[in-house]
Amino acid sequence: MKKALIAAAASVFFIVACGDDSSSNASSETPVSSEKVQTTTGRYQIDESQNLLILLPDTTYTCVISEEKVAWGPSPRHSADTAKYEFLGDSLILHAFRGGRKSSLEEIFIGGKPGKFDGTWSRYCLTYYTGDEPEEPDCYDPPQFSFTFSDGKLTETTILDSVPELDENPDFMNSALMSELYHSIYMGAVIFDANKLFSINPSYVQSAIQSYEVNIKKSDKTSQVFEMKGKTFSININKATETPYYNGYIIQTTKSVQMELSDGTTTCKLDFSEKLVDKDLCNAENSKHLVVKKDILNSEIKTATIYREENEVDFENCFVTLL
Repeated sequence: MKKALIAAAASVFFIVACGDDSSSNASSETPVSSEKVQTTTGRYQIDESQNLLILLPDTTYTCVISEEKVAWGPSPRHSADTAKYEFLGDSLILHAFRGGRKSSLEEIFIGGKPGKFDGTWSRYCLTYYTGDEPEEPDCYDPPQFSFTFSDGKLTETTILDSVPELDENPDFMNSALMSELYHSIYMGAVIFDANKLFSINPSYVQSAIQSYEVNIKKSDKTSQVFEMKGKTFSININKATETPYYNGYIIQTTKSVQMELSDGTTTCKLDFSEKLVDKDLCNAENSKHLVVKKDILNSEIKTATIYREENEVDFENCFVTLL
């Protein structure tokens, strides 16, 4: 089983997808990658009179959805971002700057040369302010994000495997999915979400076992035999993986699940898989598999980052026959 990963908040600056506007560079034709390290490039300008850092991302590409077509094109997140900066000792402090005011979010970077942008600055802490009072800073070891400044050129690096791990070998029988299965059998109505397999919550599952009078006959981390309402059921998780990627705002994961649920006579099989959309997948023929979302910066624009294949409806229809 692949390690399950928790999503982590990204830098509030330079929030764009990966790639560039060079037709000779392969990165302009691919979405954000699922490698352990992702990079984004651009340029920067400094206004020393007002202590402003202006970030200018390179053109990036994504799958843009409109009423007329599905097309691979420039990302709508192509805009300059501005930060109020301050050098304090050996640290670089950045605040998002909107409407002439600093935001309530402060990011602290370390590792560069005091008083100079040139070099690599790794984000060490992030602090929210309520009025003038800071909340407890959220600090990282190792840093998850860094900026490299060099003669007007800027590179942002995101380290995907630095987020906390739930477990080397997760106990999927203690996932929220199991609570839903017990509930569905008890109530005689299917409630199901494959993504909940990756939400591990032992106390929630134990509460469901007691509430729904579940008799566990045999169980390990990927399979279980249990009795409910006079019937014996078995569940087997044959595949469950999460692959991290940076969507320009946070570290998220694509998921794949293969699962079997049986009452000894009928076996219901679930097959759920996700992958990142690339130029080849971004077309009208694949519309039913594209997970379409409104852009966070412009609700009028819709994009698709995930390509999903699933048989959840067939699985649920089969599940109903087991009840």
